[in-house]
Amino acid sequence: MKQSSYPAFHRFFESRSNKLLVVGILACAFGLPWQIVAEAQTSVTTYHGDSQRTGWNSSEGILKPSNVTATTFGLIASVALDDQVDAQSLVVANQVIEGQGMHTVVYVATENNTVYAIDSSTGSILKTANLGAPVPRPLGCTLNGPNVGITGTPTIDVEKQTIYVMAYTLVAGQPSYRLHALNLQTLQDKAGSPINVMASHRLTDGSKLSFNSKVERQRPALLESNGNIYAGFSSFCDFSPSSSRGWLLGWNAGTLTALGANELTDTLKTAPANNGTNFFLSAIWMSGYGIADDGVGNVFFVTGNSDPNLNTYTGTTNIQESVVKMPEALTSVLDLFTPSNVFSLDQGDEDFGAGGVLVLPDQPGPVPHLAVAAGKDGRLFIIDRDDMGRFHNPDIPAHVNIGGCWCGSSYYQGADGVGRVV
Repeated sequence: MKQSSYPAFHRFFESRSNKLLVVGILACAFGLPWQIVAEAQTSVTTYHGDSQRTGWNSSEGILKPSNVTATTFGLIASVALDDQVDAQSLVVANQVIEGQGMHTVVYVATENNTVYAIDSSTGSILKTANLGAPVPRPLGCTLNGPNVGITGTPTIDVEKQTIYVMAYTLVAGQPSYRLHALNLQTLQDKAGSPINVMASHRLTDGSKLSFNSKVERQRPALLESNGNIYAGFSSFCDFSPSSSRGWLLGWNAGTLTALGANELTDTLKTAPANNGTNFFLSAIWMSGYGIADDGVGNVFFVTGNSDPNLNTYTGTTNIQESVVKMPEALTSVLDLFTPSNVFSLDQGDEDFGAGGVLVLPDQPGPVPHLAVAAGKDGRLFIIDRDDMGRFHNPDIPAHVNIGGCWCGSSYYQGADGVGRVV
């Protein structure tokens, strides 16, 4: 799992000739792309701008190579922060901040568990909130900075005036995840916030496995959809594979009450490895890309590798290396796609789940509901969301080779009306 690190500051830009505000945010760790927010009235309240994760601002019609130049576009402020930033920063236009008036506000979260509200045109810090002590290098993993605090990109509900944040904190010396619902105007916890993340799931033998914060990394961006908040979990450096597994958890956005069901990607009681050691994982990490939805009540994510010693894929009790579709209540796996070389991906640590799944807007033609996903082996699969293909040899979905992907795709429609995946 390769990643890069960036200094703990963000850069703010404006277009001087058109008085057009543009917020340019440094790429997050884990290989995420630059996020550009155009036009002063445009808010970016979730990872890649929408819950389908397109990364496309369809209302932006001003920026082009001819006017993004050294004379019209440049640095206006640098803001020193208290730790590394691995989450995408979010923007809310015309946002009231208590005691500070109205601003276009950039919300930034750091691995020190600090949330900042920053004025986008001046770089002035308007509010801060620290959500508790971060966890120093969990399990000794070095694929992160010295601390792990807020890693997954938060999500904002402007109507509720709430930013939802998952913080990894030390509580009585023990690592714990806490889901916060913060007031956008004050950055203070709302009533009922935070809640401690707890979950359990039945294994194949009927026994119950409890969520273990010590071995789970909350890496994908949070999703608000269907009145719920969703978070995916993976591992730290693939450490503790005998304990760590992929989880998708959800909570009611209004009450932070946990949903009655959740997804555990590997429900085997023991892994039948030929070396006598349990090896689970099937993590949901996606290089920080967000859990996605299709706008009609379904959520999507991609899983990573499982046991490299023996093929444990079943499509039910273990769903590694797969794009997965679930209903909003997380009660069942509705459909999935698993590449036919699933075991060789496991053997080579070639996670399909190194990349996220992009849900495309409806397309013309006989297959209108598409999604795309790519991973470390460089194949970008084009998937029919209504019939994803499950496991089939040869692979049913079409694919193109794009090179190794610790990433997630974006989508836009050009002036010619043709949709493009980039």
